[in-house]
Amino acid sequence: MVAWLALGAALVALLHGVAARLRLSMLLSPGLLIPLGLLALAVAAVVVLRRAYTRSEIHLEGPELQVRPGWLTRLVKGTAPRTLRLPDAQAIRLLATGDGARLAFFGEEGSPPLLVTLARIDVAAFLEAADRAPGNVWESRARIASEELRARGERVLLQGAAHPPHASGPELAATCRAAGLWQLAADALWPTVLSHPGTLKHALDLHAGERHRLPTVSCLALLQALVALHPHSPTLLLDYARLCVVLRNRPEAQATLDRLVMLPDPPAVGVRWRQVLREKRRVPAPPSKATFGIEVALPSHRIEGDELVVDDRWRVGLHWFVAYRLLPGFWGLPRRLQLIDVWGASHMVMGDPLDWAARLERCAPHLREVHDEGLLWPGTAARIRQLRRRGRGLGGDPDAEPDHAPKKAGG
Repeated sequence: MVAWLALGAALVALLHGVAARLRLSMLLSPGLLIPLGLLALAVAAVVVLRRAYTRSEIHLEGPELQVRPGWLTRLVKGTAPRTLRLPDAQAIRLLATGDGARLAFFGEEGSPPLLVTLARIDVAAFLEAADRAPGNVWESRARIASEELRARGERVLLQGAAHPPHASGPELAATCRAAGLWQLAADALWPTVLSHPGTLKHALDLHAGERHRLPTVSCLALLQALVALHPHSPTLLLDYARLCVVLRNRPEAQATLDRLVMLPDPPAVGVRWRQVLREKRRVPAPPSKATFGIEVALPSHRIEGDELVVDDRWRVGLHWFVAYRLLPGFWGLPRRLQLIDVWGASHMVMGDPLDWAARLERCAPHLREVHDEGLLWPGTAARIRQLRRRGRGLGGDPDAEPDHAPKKAGG
């Protein structure tokens, strides 16, 4: 943001002398209007093509779910429509990333998952059709999100930021978070968190949405404030250690993991990370290399169980990795996925990034997306500072009950 303001100020200073000599008749001359019109048409064409490239259509015919990519995607990438019979679904997972929440439907082994965005006006009809899938294939988070959207989803999506009738802040935040509308969820829940800073449930609900919206450094500042209030929460401690690893702050990561393993039921993946850092063990596979976006000697990857197979030569347990990063592309969709290991090193993975993200979160639920880019909305930094002040005033919450996360989920 500061860089954009500095660039704008430099541009204004550069054009100030020219603009002072311009007259209205010069601005309306055909010699100037024609290039400006061409520039406007070029910008409009890029916007239309970008939207066409990211658009996909969902068709439900009887028990079949079909995802049909936009015409531009079919033209450029040759992506064909994909179909899945809902009764044949093997797993249904919730994939939550910075650009929204999706349901990932997994069919037969080896086939790519079908991803359906949940921020849909017809979300109730879609979820009713999705219920034709067997109940035992639903992940608990996906089922919770579907129930939240079924109750109030259409009203929230139609009314935008307006509060639906009879919906409190936490209820509205849960519905917006289920749809992947992170900004609306934050606006609905922040007042509740600031009013009740010692309530662990509100803190976890806030962090569940803000970790997708906020850039890494801002999310770390939020976690510092929340950990000060809830020092016995495995979820908050594990995510704080994760971001310290991503930012290469190993001493702080080790200190946080030392606190984490002292809890009564620490997440198993946190115990592994602490052991790796203390023993200074290295990842049993070479890192992939990329220079200026050009991939050089990138190995092939596939997942077998809870292991990542690299070039058919190395097997790396997924517990070696702490997070993944979706690199944004010009057309809006992610262009690459990077896996970040426990030492903070990045490993480029070839293939469809969203497919990889869905597979990784299915096989390694402890992984989380992190991103270094994003707009910090006005007021967010002030809210984090206010929460930090309240944490110092309360002196934390040492008597709060820890949220015992399942060991396999890693918090």
